[in-house]
Amino acid sequence: MKKILLLLLALCICCAAPAAFAEEESTVAGFMGTWTAVRFVYGDLVDMDKEMLRENQVTWLLEIKEDGTFHSNNGESETDGTWTESDGVLELKFNEEYIFQAEQDGDLLHVVLDTGSGTLQEYYLARTEEL
Repeated sequence: MKKILLLLLALCICCAAPAAFAEEESTVAGFMGTWTAVRFVYGDLVDMDKEMLRENQVTWLLEIKEDGTFHSNNGESETDGTWTESDGVLELKFNEEYIFQAEQDGDLLHVVLDTGSGTLQEYYLARTEEL
């Protein structure tokens, strides 16, 4: 009887492991693609929606690639960087000074930079193909 229970337990563990890895992979896969800014928030001072961004000529295209890199274009400059993922949150590293945290918020990508002064810069990005 003990052998049967051990065999069933081992079978359950073997079946559960691939599902856990598949869930992690699909979380990361959800970040891949090209995103564009649709909202910008800077503390309590600024809250710009898509129309206000357009009127003020504020743009940001972010392409997150499967190889652990990303490409950023804000209309004035282009930058490449690297990303890592932990617990469903991406860390986007532009350089040692600018490290953003990104996580999915429904259909949007919520990207945050802690300015160190207690004020957050927050960007909400949508997939470009959904605009």
